[in-house]
Amino acid sequence: MQKTLVSGSSVSLLSTHTLTHTLTHTSSSPSLLHLTRHYSLLFRLSCSPISLTFSLPPKFLTFVSPVDLQSSMVRFRVPKGDMPPLEAVDRDQAGGLGEMMDLMVNCWDQQPSNRPHFLETGLVHLRIVLVGKTGARKSATGNTILGGEGFKEDSSPESVTVQCEKQSGEVDGRKIDVIDTPGLFDTSVTIEKMKCELERCFYMSVPGPHVFLLVIRLGRFTPEEQNTVKWIQENFGEEASKYTMVLFTGGDQLRKKSVEQFVGESVNLQNLISKCGGGYHSVINDSDSSANPDQVPELLKKIDEMVMKNGGQHYTNEMYQEVQRKIEEEEERKKEEERKKKEEEIKKQEEAIRKREEEEMKREEELRKIEEERRKMEEERQEERRKRRGGRWKKRSRRNWFKRVFNL
Repeated sequence: MQKTLVSGSSVSLLSTHTLTHTLTHTSSSPSLLHLTRHYSLLFRLSCSPISLTFSLPPKFLTFVSPVDLQSSMVRFRVPKGDMPPLEAVDRDQAGGLGEMMDLMVNCWDQQPSNRPHFLETGLVHLRIVLVGKTGARKSATGNTILGGEGFKEDSSPESVTVQCEKQSGEVDGRKIDVIDTPGLFDTSVTIEKMKCELERCFYMSVPGPHVFLLVIRLGRFTPEEQNTVKWIQENFGEEASKYTMVLFTGGDQLRKKSVEQFVGESVNLQNLISKCGGGYHSVINDSDSSANPDQVPELLKKIDEMVMKNGGQHYTNEMYQEVQRKIEEEEERKKEEERKKKEEEIKKQEEAIRKREEEEMKREEELRKIEEERRKMEEERQEERRKRRGGRWKKRSRRNWFKRVFNL
């Protein structure tokens, strides 16, 4: 049996793959659901069923749902067969389990009002994908979220981000990955190139993003931006709408008006936001982050709430692959329809040619018959002329004979 100490909590790892967790901290208990989730992740490296047992001192029982209690012992059974294959990113998370437990237990010491919001969801690693039209300031927004200058920013009307780029950082004690994407509807980016970048986007956000932030610059709401949700649904599927939130940049342009008032004045914006599940936020991309210290925590809180609304799930590569499979099937169906249509057109053309050839053959046959009739008539006339000439010769001969006889 191997025994380690994690964040003031005694953790025993038995050869029978049974883990016993005894909380010794003097404050309160972290969410048992979250502890179970992360310990399950750790044990997915094993090959046997997992038994998780949480042993709680009586002072902690007020923090645990009575449904979970069983003689002051909380037990969880996690069948190995129900677990999906362990991915590389899960191994990284399992490797950092002790660090995560330190964070959770230490943060739990704080007053409830000061605790990071992600402790309620257990979302200690957040993955964000930025999408939007060129000029929406996606790169600047990524820097604002991470509190750094990792993404290159430029005021040029040309897209600064020509391929997907990932930057990571720690915000309020948790790791955040931000993936910036090329500008939508950029005429300089081909469909094939955009598809390639979408593949890169999911590779960078494995096992999948928790949220697509649709970045829109205030005062520049164009017809193309009205179609961005449709673009997301066409490329990521209908399910992607549940994982999409509208993020307005240039919040300083609101002046004394709130973003809620601004949205309330535009039916088009309301329709756009409703297609994204109603979530939206605004930020000011200022180099001085201290001027707006609450905008990023509020954004992350809204993202956490959206993730909880989605059952704690993220958009997965399987969802994307399923969408791509349907897109490919639709493209194949269209190609097949186009092929059949061309074949029909070729058949019609061939039929028309065949009919013309038949008609030409009929006309030629008719002309041949007419020519034959003309030839016959000509022969008959010539024969008639010969007969008439022959008759006149006989009469002339007879007449001459009589003349010769009588002259004698």
